[in-house]
This record gives sequence, C-alpha cells and structure tokens, in this order.
Amino acid sequence: MRVDQSAAPSLFAGRFLLGPLLGTGGTASVFEATDADDGQQIAVKILHPQLSRSLQARTDFLEEGRRTAFLRHPNIVAVLDLGVAESEDDDRAWIALERAAGSTLAEIVERSGPLDVASAIAVGVGVLRGLEAAHDAGLVHCDVTPANVMVDPGTGGAVLASGVRLLDFGLARTTGTRQSIGWAPATVPRSVLGSVNYISPEQARGEVVDQRADLYQAAGVLYYAITGEAPFIRPTAEAVLRAHAAAPPPVPSAMRAGVSRRLDRVVARGLLKTPAARFDSAARMREELEALARVPEAVVARTVLLPTRGGARPLPLPRPQSRTQRPRSRAAPDGRAPVRESPTGRGSGAAVLGGLVLVAVIVGAWGVASPGSPSPTMAALPSSMAASPSNPGPSASPQVAAALSSAVPALQDLALSEARSAIEAAGFVVGSLTVEDSARVGDTVLASSPAAGERASPGSPVGLRVASGSNPVPATAGSREAEAVAAVQAAGFMVLVDRVSIYSMADGLTYRSDPPAGTLLRLGSVVTVMVASVASSPATALDPSPPEQEPSPSPTPSGLP
Repeated sequence: MRVDQSAAPSLFAGRFLLGPLLGTGGTASVFEATDADDGQQIAVKILHPQLSRSLQARTDFLEEGRRTAFLRHPNIVAVLDLGVAESEDDDRAWIALERAAGSTLAEIVERSGPLDVASAIAVGVGVLRGLEAAHDAGLVHCDVTPANVMVDPGTGGAVLASGVRLLDFGLARTTGTRQSIGWAPATVPRSVLGSVNYISPEQARGEVVDQRADLYQAAGVLYYAITGEAPFIRPTAEAVLRAHAAAPPPVPSAMRAGVSRRLDRVVARGLLKTPAARFDSAARMREELEALARVPEAVVARTVLLPTRGGARPLPLPRPQSRTQRPRSRAAPDGRAPVRESPTGRGSGAAVLGGLVLVAVIVGAWGVASPGSPSPTMAALPSSMAASPSNPGPSASPQVAAALSSAVPALQDLALSEARSAIEAAGFVVGSLTVEDSARVGDTVLASSPAAGERASPGSPVGLRVASGSNPVPATAGSREAEAVAAVQAAGFMVLVDRVSIYSMADGLTYRSDPPAGTLLRLGSVVTVMVASVASSPATALDPSPPEQEPSPSPTPSGLP
C-alpha cells in the first residue's frame, strides 16, 4: 500500500510516530514507533534512503515483508503491515513489525557474558521452534545470528524457550534456491550474504541453500550463547570464510569447562560442512536439545571460560572512532608517576621494594650454604649491587634500575581482554585506550605504548590502540575489477560484483561501489562493486553521467551504521 505523507507531516507515512533507533544494518534502520491508528507500540523498519531511490530495491525490500507476513508463531516477530511513504523528496519503503520485548542475544552476551547452559539450550530450542515454522512454510531464514535473536527473560531472570523470538527475515529465501542480494542482477554467479561469523559453507560458496543452512547457523548461535564467542574466530573475514569451509567444528567444552559431551555432539553435528551430515530438520535438532534439558547433569556447567585464542575476535558492531579513555590516578606532588599504595595505604617506591628483594636474596643464599660448601660470591650479582660504604643501595646504579624494571610484553594482535591480562601479569597497568578503524577484527590490539620489549617501571601505564571492528569502504572508481575486488577484501569486506552496461567506459573498469567510498561499515559487510561491461550496441547500453567523485574516508565519521 502507498500512503500520502503530506496529510500528517509529523508522522512517518502519515501514521507512525517514530521513537528511538533500535538498530541498523546494511539495508535498513529499525525504529521504535507508535502506530497512530491504534496506539500500539511497534517497530518500523525503514529502507535506507540511498536504496529507496531504486525501484528495484524498494520492490525487493517489500517482498521481504510479503514473504513472511503470513507467518504467525510465538517464536517469530510478526510482520504487521508494509508500504511506501511518499514525499516530494523521496519515497521510503517501510515494514511494520511487532515490538519484541527484551534484548538481542548479542547484547545480552556482550553485557553480561555467556549464558548458563540451561538458558543457552532454551535459546536454541526457541530459535529452532521458529525455524520449524518458517521451514514448514517453505522459507529459509539465511541470517540466523545472535543479533537476530531476541531474548526476554521471564520472572526471576530465567530464560525460557517461550521468551525467544526470531527477527529479520530480510535474507529469507524459498528453500532450494540460490541466495543472491535482493537488488543485484539475477545473473550474478556468486554472492555471499549474511553475517560472516555464522554463514553456512554453502552460503559462502553461493550455492543452493535449504533448511539445513539455517541449522548450521543455529548451531553457531548455540555455541555463541554457551561460550560468548562465534564458532570460528579468525583475524580477517576471508580467514573466517575459509574456516567455515574447511575447519573442523569446534566444541563448547573446549572453551567452557563442564559442558557435557552430549551437548558438544549436538553443536558439532549442526556445524558439519556437508548439509547431509547435519540434522535433517529443525524439529530433529530441537528434540535433541529438549532431551538434554531433561538431563540435569547435561545442563550444569561451571562458568569457567578457558583462554581465548589470540589475534582474533568476532566481527563486532561498530564502535565510535578515536575514543580515548584514561584511568584515573593520583599524580605525585612533584609531577612524577603516580605512587602505588600498599594495602595499608602507605606509598612504597619501586627502589625500596627492589632493595628489600635484593637483601632477601643475599640472606637466603648465605642461609642455605652449608659449612663445607663454597661461600656465595658477589660476582654472581652485578658488581654494582655489592653492598659497600661507597655503594649504599641499589638505587645508585643504572644496572639496578634496569633490574628493577620490566620489559613490556608483546601485545600486538592480542584481543583486548588478553592484552589486559598480559599487562597486569607483567606488573603494569592499562593506560589509555584509543579505538581506530581498521581491517583488523574489533578489539584486536594494533600497537602499544611503550612498544613491546621496551622497559618500564612496575606500575607504569601501557597505552593501547585497538581496532574498532569497522572500516571505511575504499575508493575503487576507475580501477580494474580485480584491483577493486582485492581492495575491498583487504579492507575487511565481502564483495559482490555487479556488471553494468556502460559503452562510454572501458570494459572491466569499476564505475563505483555501493555503499560509496568513505562509508563506515562493520567488517564482513557486503560491498557491491559496479563494473562496466561494454554493451553489444549503443541502443541497449546505458550512458550514465561520469562516475561520482568518491569522497575520501573520514577519520571521524559523524555516524555509524
């Protein structure tokens, strides 16, 4: 349906009073809203303006709503209505959805850590119930991720399957079809859609998908709920895709002590590379989880997370750029580094502590010497450390100062949490944290200050530069197709090539990208590279205006997707 918005300019589509932004993605933003017709609190998903200008994009976006409008299930967020809001400036396609209570699984785990095993199983059961309904209707979700699972804890904070809702069928396809981006040409041979952390191997290869692709993703979501990590943690999006294609399935018990072997087997089977080796239906996988929930020892796991792998984190939501945090500390009156207090509140200098340790070492060495054993010689220690009237203490020597300092550990490529632990284990404290956009996975340490190997006094701050998990789209206009694809992949994104008939440009040259250069996206997002393909005749070819001048990436973007 199409609504004239001019009658009520304060209402979107003449009907919805928009509230806070609930979320945003590559194609649309979702707002909390009040339906002026009945006062109902709902959510409105609005296609991004640059996409709404395309009739094909609007058509495909609304088709998403039509595909799922008939689905009514307690574990699926229902589509209430859809349409296009017309105005003099542009037409904006929208889909009205139920306003699901609670938070996404991704938000809960980021805020509070992994779920207890019983709650994780309940989330898995709820997701699979929703998928059963979709599969029975002939739909494959294709984007089952923690960000698309709403969890509303019940009374007392317990998570039940009835409080789990499946969101966003934006990538849904009829079962047995090849996945492709909505407004891309149907002739594109390969496309990679969905979150790179949870994409099934067949999706990553652009092959035909059926309901078993959703079961792969559901197993990945279950693994995340138990461990707090995506199943395949790698430093780049390309490496994650390779792991989906070839790496053995991980098991939750390797990351969390106490997880039962039965639960390991359910997760591992869901993550098998060959669809035929997985569960044959959502119902079968759900039954396995429900059987586990009835076995007390299967759902009791100590919340003990084992060390994570270094240099790789899940591809996260974007973070604000160049955010700097400095720990509060008291400066010494003379401007020197802050003095760490002992448990009694009195300051104790590093040199005094070093002197006490030195005395203890010397006394201990003499004390253990037997009468017949050689006397300990001071040559075993730096000559400057031998006590003498002319050398009253260790603080008088550069060698002693070096002995009392420590080398900053190697922190580059570690996850932020691992870097914190390494800094504290070396006797330092975490200093300033500066977040930067890069092709590295979010929360990966890019550099430290002081650098690795430099020596510093115990208690000194070590500053860190960490990756934000987002990166600007690189400029590709005018480059060859292979160069453009390589540049986009190197920036941390997946690539979809769209060949456009343009006889006024050389064949194989990149016309532009969508989103355009400089747009800040989270790693793993899809970037379409539009490549000129010489038309067979001018009568059927397009002759667009010259490629738009793509802006240089801004180091401090005004907004995040």
